[in-house]
Amino acid sequence: MNTHNITATLRSVKFGGTEITPDENGLYTVTGLEPDTSYEIVVTYETAEGEERSQTETVRTKELVIDASNSTTQTTATLKITASEDESCSPTKKGIIFDGKTYECKDDKVVLTDLVPGRKYYATLFADYGSKRVTKDGFSFTTKSLQPAIVQQDLGPTSVTLRGSHTAGDAHVSEAGFTGYDGGNTLILTGLKPETEYTVTCYVRTKEGSNESASQTFVTPALELITLQPRSVSNSCAIVAATTNIGEDETSVGFQWKKYDAPASLAPGEGYAAIYGGQLEGYIRNLQSTSYYNVRAFYKSAEEDYYYGGWVTFDPSDFSYFEPTVHTYAAAEVTHSSAWMKGYILAGTDAIEKQGFEYWPLNSGAAKAMSVNDAAVAGNVQTVLATGQVMRAELRDLLPATTYCCRAFVKTATGTTYGEELTFTTLDAPTGVGVVETATPDAPTVIGYYDLSGRKSATPHRGVNIVRYSDGTARKMLVK
Repeated sequence: MNTHNITATLRSVKFGGTEITPDENGLYTVTGLEPDTSYEIVVTYETAEGEERSQTETVRTKELVIDASNSTTQTTATLKITASEDESCSPTKKGIIFDGKTYECKDDKVVLTDLVPGRKYYATLFADYGSKRVTKDGFSFTTKSLQPAIVQQDLGPTSVTLRGSHTAGDAHVSEAGFTGYDGGNTLILTGLKPETEYTVTCYVRTKEGSNESASQTFVTPALELITLQPRSVSNSCAIVAATTNIGEDETSVGFQWKKYDAPASLAPGEGYAAIYGGQLEGYIRNLQSTSYYNVRAFYKSAEEDYYYGGWVTFDPSDFSYFEPTVHTYAAAEVTHSSAWMKGYILAGTDAIEKQGFEYWPLNSGAAKAMSVNDAAVAGNVQTVLATGQVMRAELRDLLPATTYCCRAFVKTATGTTYGEELTFTTLDAPTGVGVVETATPDAPTVIGYYDLSGRKSATPHRGVNIVRYSDGTARKMLVK
């Protein structure tokens, strides 16, 4: 109401045509009004000159306001409803209308469940003031996404390892993986083209009905493939090698070879090989010692495009003695009673008689007393055979919660060559499965070192040593 600086005598105040009276403090109060409504007040007064006048003022009651805040998970939403409230009025009921149903507040909140992750929802808010209902349409909230993402690992010129990730929260994941591929949340792609752009998409689906995805684009780096000078191990066999930045998971790699003076129209021989530690290695047999040969490394993509290293010439008749190459990879898929081992074998001068893995428990009494050289000939060592340049084997019937040592080996007529000794620990036994301790024999002792001519010595000598043990076993050792 506007205030006028006049001298007058108040005669009456009318609100809605009805005269109202003040309280003892001279305040005029009107109750029972409607919210957000305009009303007229008529004030009648007498001026100092005795003239009676009236003045009309318009007042408007406050608007009733309703709103909400929300917090969500992947499958739930909690809406806290706020509505206008003061000493003159307060809501008798608050809630929302959602999906055709009415939900009343409890402690000013409405909790919705069984929602779909990552989805935007709409609701109508309401507050009742007696018989009057105040509403607000189009209030929106969004449940949390599972946030699928792709983590790139081990990107090479021909391969990549990708891992899909997501945050399930309280959702129930029914399926997750990469679009167009089997194998779950880990994707290993090989056979790719160097310096080429690729895009992959991962997805995650839930029992609640959501289907979310994420894509990632990557470019493979340039290929490095340098053919090295071959090592002739006999007058008909040679080890061929190349340095490369191709990953060890790639299998479409190898070597081509042909006689130095062969016509250009003659297709070269071709064989596949394996990669270990950035080096591609293979073995060529049935060479003729009277001819020179050219050899080059190659990579073949999944689309059968060839990429080559340079040609290198070698003479098979210029050969030397070479030990086999043996490497041991870390154990994989370890359970309470089994583990998978992987090894790398490349023959040397001597023909391979057998190859595989040796393993033994380190927790046992006899194993604790073993030296590195003596460990493999103790009575508790077990052997599993395998084949291939890259060989795999499953170790079974292992003891739970036990640390094992394992190494790849290859046996030839001259002796046995071992790869790296690596350890792994089996998982704890499932409920109800006990661990049985068994006695193990004492480790055998070295009785002598022999050269390739059979001469015995008390200590190792430079070159190839045949080590013989007290239990009748023997192994080959190279001292440089």
